Formats: sequence, structure tokens, C-alpha cells
Amino acid sequence: MHLEELLRIYRIPDGENHPSHSGFVERAVERDPLIFEQSLEHQYLSLVVHPLLSLLTAGVSEQLPLPSLIIIDGLDECTDGTRREIVNTILRVGRRSTIHLVFLFASRPEQDISLVMSPAKVGADVVRIALDTEYGSYGDIEHYIRDEISEIRNTHPLRSTLPPSWPPNDHIRTLVLKSSGQFIYAATSVKYIGSRRHHPTGRLDVIRGIVSPGPSDLPFAELDSLYKFIIYSTDDVRLTVRLLIIMTEMYVSLPSPIFDSLLSLEPGDSVLRLSD
Repeated sequence: MHLEELLRIYRIPDGENHPSHSGFVERAVERDPLIFEQSLEHQYLSLVVHPLLSLLTAGVSEQLPLPSLIIIDGLDECTDGTRREIVNTILRVGRRSTIHLVFLFASRPEQDISLVMSPAKVGADVVRIALDTEYGSYGDIEHYIRDEISEIRNTHPLRSTLPPSWPPNDHIRTLVLKSSGQFIYAATSVKYIGSRRHHPTGRLDVIRGIVSPGPSDLPFAELDSLYKFIIYSTDDVRLTVRLLIIMTEMYVSLPSPIFDSLLSLEPGDSVLRLSD
């Protein structure tokens, strides 16, 4: 974490950093220029917890509210050891600190993150919200698609050629259903439809499956690259692909022992191959 990132934690509503907030952090760095080489717990205490305690003691919080929520986005993008250390440090320090903060972690449910945040380990200190198809993401995705399509209608170079009713509501619903609750599909689709070098109506037909794309037209190239990266990050790509094929062909979720038996694997191998 760099100093300028840390100072954004102490930002008041009018958008300017208050000198009282930043001063405590700056002095901590001046006293220990090598602080960013220290342990994560030492950094967290010196740059977050102790400055907030100093503000409470100085009475600054009476004029300016202290931050009560800190958002940590992309936890899964850290290395395995670092992301576990971040969560453990915040939990460990928080349990013995008089500063009450709420942390919002946004992350893919990587196996090590799920384990470190499991109810058996953290109890009631952590609440997990799965942003899957049960979360009601379809409504959010529909709002997103409609907003993006409206932007295309208003700004595309060929906007004057678009039919007044384009696109019909059933076309929007088709995109929402095809997304399967995944924003990345919706984002990839509208980016493809909104290309400045192509006609939006024709590209929407490609996404809907009404028209086949040309030989050099890859509407989901970015999505393909993402999933290829995920699959090739596994230890055994061939076995992982075989497991995925079986899962998609059978249209059912089978217990891992059945997968192990079908492919003559050692017990637990299918869980390990699909864990990431």
C-alpha cells in the first residue's frame, strides 16, 4: 500500500484530505522510512489503527467523522500468502482494538480465501455474500444492459439508422438470460455490439445467435481469453477439461467420488483439479 492510497482512507465528504488526518500518517512514515518493508500487521497498526486512535484522542472526530467502512477490492489478485495474511491481520488486530471498522472484501471465492474466511475459523466476525445467480443479479444486469444500449443509441456513428424501437424488449431479455448472472458476459456483449466500426443491429443478431459471425469476427474473444487463462492455470489442464466436459454433458452436479470413479482417479483428485 502506497502513502497516497492510504491517505484516501482519510478523505472527508468535500473531497479534500484534511491535514489532521494525513499528518498522523505522514509522521508515522517520517519516523520509520522503512515501514513498508515491515510486517503487514506493523504497517496496519502504524498507518491505520494508531492514526485513528490519535484522532480520537485529539478530538478531531468530533468535527470530522472517522471512516467506518474500508473497501478492499480484488483480494484474489494478491498472491496466496498475501491475501491470507491481509485477512488474518485485520481480524487479529480488530479483535483487540478499540477502533471499530467494517471491511468489505470483494473477491472471487478462491479456495484459500474461502478457507480463511470460513465460519469455523472466523465465527460471526465475517458475513459472506455470494454474488451468484441466487443473489438477484439478473435485475442488475438488465439495468446495466439497458443503460449501455441507450448509450449506443445516443452516441453511435450510425445512430440515425437504428429503428425507433431497437432493440425490442425480448432481445434485451435474451441477453440477460444468456449472461447466466455473469456481468462479464453482459459487458463483453455490449462492448461488441457498440463497436464504432460495425452496425449495432447486426452485431446484436450475432450475439443472439441469429446470424453467424464472420471468419475473423470473434465476439467473445476477451471472454475466451479469460476462461483459457483460468483453465490453463490448473496443474493438469487435460484432466480439468475432461471433468468440465463431463459436467456440461450430464447437466447435473455429481458428487466428487463419482467423478473420481468415472475417470479412475484417486479419491479427491476431481476436487483438487476444479478447486481453482
